[in-house]
Parts: sequence; structure tokens; C-alpha cells
Amino acid sequence: MTMRRALLVGVQVLACMGAATASVRAQGAAPASVAAPRPALEPLRITGEVVVGNIAGLGGYFVGQALGNHIASRWPDQNEHTSVFITTGFAYTGAAFATAGGVYAVGSMGDQRGSFSATMLGTGVGAGVAWVLDRTLFSDIDDTASGSRTRWAQTLLNSLLPSIGATIGFNSSRRF
Repeated sequence: MTMRRALLVGVQVLACMGAATASVRAQGAAPASVAAPRPALEPLRITGEVVVGNIAGLGGYFVGQALGNHIASRWPDQNEHTSVFITTGFAYTGAAFATAGGVYAVGSMGDQRGSFSATMLGTGVGAGVAWVLDRTLFSDIDDTASGSRTRWAQTLLNSLLPSIGATIGFNSSRRF
């Protein structure tokens, strides 16, 4: 399995997690007439959700990668492809849960609450959008100076889009 294939599998895992959380959210949704009022959006809170979600996602990625590497090193089949698959899967899973957890923690401060499953769904959608942009806009980047600037834009989008998606997911379910 190539690294590209491992990344694809990681994104597919995130998409499946997002679909599962959407299914759970749809089953437990309250009727619109009973729903609590929605608080006004606060720019500082939203900025905090995006920033903390982004930082937590980076930390979750590295923690998940370390855990996956540890598990892969003890795997009975010492195949390099299996090792990369396990390590990458744990890294993306750690990043997804940490991103959603960071956004949920900041968003739930005070008297406001939201849905973690909606936040997780937003993380999956944001990661999916980042993956699509990666494959369409950034597929033919060269090694020149302009290519280096484009790689920075690619990295920034890949890092921020899951956090932005999680913020949208949380705020779409936010209540007092």
C-alpha cells in the first residue's frame, strides 16, 4: 500500500465516521417546535473554536501517529504497508477526534451546548473538502519558489478546513 493509498483510506475512515454521526444525530433529533432557542453567534467564540480545534487537531494527529506506530511495531505481520496503514489510520482518527473535541470544548463554555456528533460530522466534511481540494487544485505543484508558496497554502487549508467544518457543525446544533 502506498502512502497515497493510506491517506485515501484515512479520509474514507473520516467520511464513514461523519456519516455514522449524521445517522445518530438524525435519529436523536428533537422536533423543531420543541427545540431550545439558538444563542447569537459570537465572533470571539467562533475564532476560539477554530483556533483551538486546529491546534488540538495537530496534537491529536501526532498522538495518534505515535500510538499507531507503537501498535504497528508490535503487529505480528511486520509488513511496511500494514505499518503505514495502521499508523496513518490512528493519526487521522486522533486528529479528527481532537479537532472535534477542541471545538466542542470551546463552544460548550458557559451556558451554551451543542452536539458532539454534529461537530464530528463537520470535522469529517471539512476533511473531505480538504481532500478534494488536495486532489484537484494542488495535484500538480512543482518544486519552484511559487510551488513552495502553494504548498504552504495547501498545508494551511488541510489544517484549517476540518476545524472550520467542526465549528460549523457545532454551531448548527448550538442551544442554551
